[in-house]
Amino acid sequence: MKSPKPELVVVCKTYNKDFKSFCHFYESFNKHNADKLKLYVSVPKVDFELFSDFVKGDVIVITDESYANKYLASDNKALIGLSVGYINQEICKLSFWENDIAHNYLFVDSDSYFIRDFFFDDFMADKQTPYSVLVMDKDLKTELDYREFSKYRDSQIRKIFELVELKDNRFLTCHGMTVLSEKVLKDFKERFMHTNKFAYKDLIEMAPYEYTWYNAWLQKSNVINILPVEPFFKTFHTRKEYSIARSMLIKEDVLAEQYLGIVLNSNWKTKTAIYEYENPKLQHRVINLLLEKIG
Repeated sequence: MKSPKPELVVVCKTYNKDFKSFCHFYESFNKHNADKLKLYVSVPKVDFELFSDFVKGDVIVITDESYANKYLASDNKALIGLSVGYINQEICKLSFWENDIAHNYLFVDSDSYFIRDFFFDDFMADKQTPYSVLVMDKDLKTELDYREFSKYRDSQIRKIFELVELKDNRFLTCHGMTVLSEKVLKDFKERFMHTNKFAYKDLIEMAPYEYTWYNAWLQKSNVINILPVEPFFKTFHTRKEYSIARSMLIKEDVLAEQYLGIVLNSNWKTKTAIYEYENPKLQHRVINLLLEKIG
């Protein structure tokens, strides 16, 4: 007899260039996976051998092509100025539910890591209902280093809300690290994508924000009960944001009081590899004292 589908699994979409970051994430997952949730690692077929050594216990490695091959963009058809790899990782996240592996999927990135034990109940309100990360990002949008990008992102989010015909001036969504419901994704495909004859690639070409496509439909359809929560992970979107936190003498154990993990956005780590949050050092204490005097 086939075992029933689990209510929740963890999914990490990654590839060879993020291998070292993934190794760090993998160690944290094994250390803090208190309820023994299964981890599915989705990689391009060409990278399967590189990641195959991670197949053990609660970890399963599969190829992107095994479930999304007919949806993926080809090498010679990059869209809207984004790399084919970037486009395809978004397509994989939206279509992963078609594997019929679980009822809900916690998607995590390989530039994230867990900082304390996590449990099923951290992500699920009950046996069937996931928590939904939904925020307006007001604090982030006021940061000078992020404001220009946020203008573009906001325009794309508004476009998605208009396309799904959802009128809500809060434009609630998230950057990632959230739970996606199989029920919502199936309903999205049947009632929105099929009705409008959209493929996954079409969605990304219109607006490259896979989680907002999901979140907009989540709020439009009400297929499941919506139980909003703030992010599970503390994300440092910019190097300055990271530096400011350390100058404020915030330690990782303080972050662990509110968050399950940390995301050090790979966009600002191109020159120096940083795999985990470094606690404040002497120079940060000096900066903090100077700021207090200036204030």
